[in-house]
Amino acid sequence: MRVSQSVLPAAELTARPDINNETDWPALASQTAASTSTPLSAQAQKWTSAKGRSITKSQTQFHVELGNRFTPLLNDQGSGSNEVNTQPSGTAKTESASGKQKLHGRPKQQPHTLIVGDVSVKDAQKMFSSNVKVICLPNDTVSDLADKILHIVADYPHLKNVVIHFGLNDLAKEESEVLKQDFTHLLKTVSCLLPKVFISGPISPVRKGDLKFSRIYSLNKFLSSACAALSLNFIENFPIFWERGHLFRADGLCLNKAGVKLFTSNLFYFTI
Repeated sequence: MRVSQSVLPAAELTARPDINNETDWPALASQTAASTSTPLSAQAQKWTSAKGRSITKSQTQFHVELGNRFTPLLNDQGSGSNEVNTQPSGTAKTESASGKQKLHGRPKQQPHTLIVGDVSVKDAQKMFSSNVKVICLPNDTVSDLADKILHIVADYPHLKNVVIHFGLNDLAKEESEVLKQDFTHLLKTVSCLLPKVFISGPISPVRKGDLKFSRIYSLNKFLSSACAALSLNFIENFPIFWERGHLFRADGLCLNKAGVKLFTSNLFYFTI
């Protein structure tokens, strides 16, 4: 069924612009119609700053405490530092004191073997580890050592072995009987020690003549028998260096590097 369209008078249409002339239906709002808001100009407007208006931004401030971890070290050295020390005044001193106690409180390794000798042992220390202590007394005689050997051993309470190699300075005096008496006194002195005592026999020299050889060989035999009588250990060196000039220096008395290595190896072999 078709609805008939009512015809409105022309005056009424003119009075109502919202009615469409062609369809007599209410006309839609035009897109170009004026809006209720303030119209914008067709041309771009220039931006102008508003006078008398200030923008205040709220800034959040974070407070960060800064500290220098090296301040205790600087304070200990007495330097004037501008850094703020966040630690209490007594903390830095306590930490530094505890650090010193750790350094000084670390115990030293005590030797288990002590070697006391004349100039013949001056290069022996480098051949041993820290468990072996070598004391060289290049100018002492056998009688000198007898007076101080107990005090030397007392400085090392953890000793297991004591090795004595002496007699080179006494042999130069060519007083064989006096030397035997001095050795007897020394052997009796060390026989009361708790560690094991080893008497290292003399080293046979080269190119020193028959008289020198005879004195050293006689001393070697005496020490071997005297140590057995006092229940002391005797280290035999005489046959090892007999007529082996390549183990000595130019003087024929002191050992070279190869001789020292062989000598210390022989001492180590008897003491282990």
